[in-house]
Parts: sequence; structure tokens; C-alpha cells
Amino acid sequence: MMSAEIIDSEILAGLRELVSSDNPGFLKEYFDLILASMPVRFKAIEKALSVSDFSALEGEAHSLKSSSANSGLTKMTEICAQLEKMGSAGTGLEGPRLLQELDVAIRDARREILALPEMK
Repeated sequence: MMSAEIIDSEILAGLRELVSSDNPGFLKEYFDLILASMPVRFKAIEKALSVSDFSALEGEAHSLKSSSANSGLTKMTEICAQLEKMGSAGTGLEGPRLLQELDVAIRDARREILALPEMK
């Protein structure tokens, strides 16, 4: 997979524009928060699916979808949108497949984020 498919280059460029002399470490701090939240949200989604708590599934998937979209993590955003729809529909049929896809997308995102020059 090419990096551009994992982190949207336009969104990344927009985030880079927020870096200033007043806050030169903004991007690293921002992505450190994203990296810290991903496993927490994943576990919450996994738990919601395991107990068929569709309201929690919808909320957790929405939260991860929003942070993923704001970060340019397109694959994660797409998967979370599907999980959110499942939660609102009250079904978990596609849950195991989507959870596996989300796990892979999170690993890909982590690898790409940590490879950014700002993360060094």
C-alpha cells in the first residue's frame, strides 16, 4: 500500500500548516494523541461488539471515525463509518470482519504516522 492511501496528503498538508514557531511540535503532539487513542477506541469497539451494545458501538465508532477523518486516515474512517452504521442499525453481523480490517488499518496508520519526519 502506498503512504498516500493511508494518510491523505491534503489533510496532512493542512495539519502541517498549523505548525508555527510558537508551537513547532504541534504535529508530533497531535499524532501522539491519535496514536494513544487508537488502541483504547479499538478495545471499546471490540467490547461493544462482544456484548452487542450497539449504542456504544455507534458512539465509539463515531469518535474514532471523526479523529481518523481529521487526521487523514482514510481507510480507518471508512471502516469506522461502516461500524457506526452497524451500531445505529442494531446489528453486528459484519462486526468480526470489520474489526479485523480495523485492526490492520490501525497498524498501517501507526506505521505511517511513526514514519513521518515530524515524529522523529
